[in-house]
Amino acid sequence: MFLKCILSYNERKDYVTGFVTNGKETRPDFADHAQVFMLRELIKNYKQPIAYTFSQAATKGPELAAQLKAVIGKLQEAGLIVVATVCDQDESKKRAKWSHLIDLHNENPGYRGIRLVPKLTDYHCIPAKIPKMKVKYATQVFSQTVATNMGFLADKGILPPECKETADILLFFDRLFDSVNGSFGKRKKYGKPLLGPATPKSVHNQE
Repeated sequence: MFLKCILSYNERKDYVTGFVTNGKETRPDFADHAQVFMLRELIKNYKQPIAYTFSQAATKGPELAAQLKAVIGKLQEAGLIVVATVCDQDESKKRAKWSHLIDLHNENPGYRGIRLVPKLTDYHCIPAKIPKMKVKYATQVFSQTVATNMGFLADKGILPPECKETADILLFFDRLFDSVNGSFGKRKKYGKPLLGPATPKSVHNQE
């Protein structure tokens, strides 16, 4: 939410408002945006604002995530169960669609009969054909190969531009899988950096 930069002095509390604050610390910068955290009940139409923070420009993703975790923690301490979160900050949210995967499967260009993503089949994309007990099909979909090719084809205009958002989500999960399936071996190089052991100086702390 955009705000006009104004400083106000609260005489009763001897406090100046209008600076950037995340709820824990205040910085000497003028705030021009407000974030409102609202609680909403699933069954009844009940809504209640529960927290506010103020920033200069839109809040960055990592900072917004930290604030959201803090709010959820307080709600859990109060005995509430948070089952989902929704953010309307356009620059931070992305939407993945299964239809984009089907678009990639249907388009899937190639050369001399060799497709760009040869392992992508009906068993990966068509819901009615997906073997529900075969985990490998899910891991093959959430892969670097599928993500990068989908993003590339979207950049070239072969797939819709919004496919890049789905590609980003697929790439995120691929990297997440690599991080939790990493090796503790002594090899100096790995085909994918996140498959290596997590250390204080490894790439895991930069993702």
